[in-house]
Amino acid sequence: MSEGLQAAGAAVAVEWPRPLPVLLAPAPDEALSSWMARHAGFFGISRTALLRHCLPDVSSLHLLNRALTPEQERRLAHLFRLGRPALRRMTHAELDPDAIGQLVAHEVDHWCEPCARSLAEAGFSKAILRIWFHTWRITCPQCGARVLPSWRTIASLGDASASSNLFPSLWAKALEGERLLDVIVHRTATAVPLIPPMRLLRLLMIWTGCEQVPANGERQRQGWTLDAVVPGFDTALERHGIEVPRTTRISVPLPVRTALLAGFALATENPAMAIPAMWARTSGMHRAHFRFVLTDMSGGQRFRPLIAS
Repeated sequence: MSEGLQAAGAAVAVEWPRPLPVLLAPAPDEALSSWMARHAGFFGISRTALLRHCLPDVSSLHLLNRALTPEQERRLAHLFRLGRPALRRMTHAELDPDAIGQLVAHEVDHWCEPCARSLAEAGFSKAILRIWFHTWRITCPQCGARVLPSWRTIASLGDASASSNLFPSLWAKALEGERLLDVIVHRTATAVPLIPPMRLLRLLMIWTGCEQVPANGERQRQGWTLDAVVPGFDTALERHGIEVPRTTRISVPLPVRTALLAGFALATENPAMAIPAMWARTSGMHRAHFRFVLTDMSGGQRFRPLIAS
């Protein structure tokens, strides 16, 4: 061994803790945060303590699900005595980078009852799958079952928590939208869509509510551009008291996600009709936002005729 390699090995030995004495097998498609949390439970320590031991510069286990830096990969591979490719497969690193930012939740978004049962039977009762963080899913890609809201989000759904689909008539079209997004997110699409899918999703979820709080303080009914493609979306939100976060990340609660996926499929089929309809719902700063999302990209100016009116 050369002196340089010996020095590098010595540096690792000094700077990095010893590998964990006992390793738990990861469940198939388990998220990295889940696997590490199960180790914490096995050793009888908190997740924070394990994270401080393994990666003291990281604030949350869930941040590791998105993608690891090369240094984090090397350190975790050393501590857990696992190959770096295997660690990488427990993250979302294979997804389109834009999709990771917009369609991967920080916390569990949903779960699949048949898969959870199978995991428990195989000895992985506390394992959480990577796909349970994907906010474009309404069905499980492993078993095909309809997914259910996570326990964490059920309390915020009110009476809508009893249903995982408030738009049953749109189910077939929503499945089409789910398939379209899946191949795009996993970068396996063969056809190039007219408008980049992440842009189209953002256009569908632009808020069109009042720009100013009324003087009387009354709550204003929220509105979304999606309602122009899927009439009744805003009404369903209002009736069931469902709040959709106004963030750059696209996270629509499961009971109304069917509407978003169906709207995505419809807008993909006929953007020349969908985009002007959504544009007509906007005004003021929301209109400026819509124009920015549609045109602020390479070749985006060619879409200006769609919002000429």
